[in-house]
Amino acid sequence: MPGPDGAAPAGGRPSARLAADEALRLLGTAELGRIVFTRHAPPAVRPVNHVLDAGDIIIRVQDGSTLAALLAPKQGGGVVVAYEADDVDTGGHPGWSAVATAYATWGHRP
Repeated sequence: MPGPDGAAPAGGRPSARLAADEALRLLGTAELGRIVFTRHAPPAVRPVNHVLDAGDIIIRVQDGSTLAALLAPKQGGGVVVAYEADDVDTGGHPGWSAVATAYATWGHRP
């Protein structure tokens, strides 16, 4: 059951909702994350590297990939995706997981 901050315990451990700036700071320390999108209704998850630029999460997609086709420039404001990265100490110490949900749009490397 969620606590007063809206966060739910994860595996019996307490969790806390992160402010957007703290989530972005943590994402900036991660080397790898996962992008989640829908492909013909079922969700698809792909591991990707990312960089942060002025609060934007930027990932590289390969030409011809499912994600590239989904993001190909077209009318509209992009496609809804979730991006997740984490750092978990397998020795039983606390870790973190940050999830961002937004519209992904096609961009070009300058």
